[in-house]
Amino acid sequence: MGPRALVLALLPTAVAANKGNEVIKFVVIGAAVLIFFGLIIYRQYKYATWSAKRSTTVTAPAGKAGLLFDATTAPPTVTGLAALSPLRGEVQVGWKLAKVDDVDVSEMTGAAATRLLEERAAHARRLEFDRTLAPLPNYNHGG
Repeated sequence: MGPRALVLALLPTAVAANKGNEVIKFVVIGAAVLIFFGLIIYRQYKYATWSAKRSTTVTAPAGKAGLLFDATTAPPTVTGLAALSPLRGEVQVGWKLAKVDDVDVSEMTGAAATRLLEERAAHARRLEFDRTLAPLPNYNHGG
């Protein structure tokens, strides 16, 4: 039994004889709607999970890095860069420092991360930052 015969055998005779085209239209429209909503959900999921956290690694030369952090918050988040920072143009305000030379600093305060950077100032340091995208805008204004 071929695929067409199988479909016709599963459908009631009246539908197969008189309303076959309507059933096909219904199935095609239903599939299109499902694909449309599937793409919307996929894009939301992709934006929320894959794009939300991005990692960037930069090399800070020996000496002062010129990064400013809020001293009391963890993870250390860049609040500014010194005027003569060698990392200007490479690091952005709002980035979160994750690692200094493979040492996890994501649980440290900004003050502790600054001390670690100063301790290692004699040599170049590899800094890994987590860049977080801004959240999706909320267009629900009241109810």
